[in-house]
Amino acid sequence: MNTLVVSIYCLILVVFVLMGSGWGLTVTSFGNIILALLLLIIFGDNCQYYYLWRKYDRA
Repeated sequence: MNTLVVSIYCLILVVFVLMGSGWGLTVTSFGNIILALLLLIIFGDNCQYYYLWRKYDRA
């Protein structure tokens, strides 16, 4: 749970950096970046969950 919260805080930070930068992102490219980051967060959180599940299930 802690990893998920920290990841979401980092995502919010990335959103503010992308919005403040002068890169001229379109709404579509901005949305694609945010979607890709969210998918990475979800995938990473699930990997951690299953790793810990298997680790403590053996004990």
